[in-house]
Amino acid sequence: MSETRKYWLVSLLLVATACNAEAASESRSDRTGSSTTGQAEITPEGLGQRFLEMIKNTNDFKELTRDYIQDAIGKRFTPDADGKSGFYTLRLPSGEWQYSVTYNFDRAFTSNSIVSLKLIKSAKTADERSPPCELDLQSYRASIESSGFKPEPITYSEIGWIAALRYTRNNMLVQIVPHHLPSARDRPARDCVKSLSIQKFGE
Repeated sequence: MSETRKYWLVSLLLVATACNAEAASESRSDRTGSSTTGQAEITPEGLGQRFLEMIKNTNDFKELTRDYIQDAIGKRFTPDADGKSGFYTLRLPSGEWQYSVTYNFDRAFTSNSIVSLKLIKSAKTADERSPPCELDLQSYRASIESSGFKPEPITYSEIGWIAALRYTRNNMLVQIVPHHLPSARDRPARDCVKSLSIQKFGE
């Protein structure tokens, strides 16, 4: 798992530059003709569903290329210099949080390759005690489990919360990292998706 953590760090470094790249890329269009940032054209729920459908429709990890991911998400990604990694970021209206889709392909060690959707802070003022809950955990679990993915043993935190849910199918490992949103005066408690990823498994 240490290698996986390393590539999570690579993904976080990629999305750290997203805010500046977002402004520079507004004038470009993706292959469907829509805005590359397109905040009014895609919601967090829409982005999550596109990512989820991409996972469900992929039968072999080798299918996941830059073009394949861009077509599935419907947005142009910002690549790094060598094309191995890239990202697309959707900032939430508050400006304090963002959903970032990143890919990182390691040609030498394909088991380290990963494609992920992750909720991250985009401002120091973001309240980590009450993050956005745009992606419902139970819906995502049910959708993945109904698509032929085999549930693996659940990882729990020290206090008994679910730390990670893992699923396998063919040569793919899907992982959901949830977060729990406590109840408040104006809302019930909810379990949400903090990150969703797919990486090479087995071979």
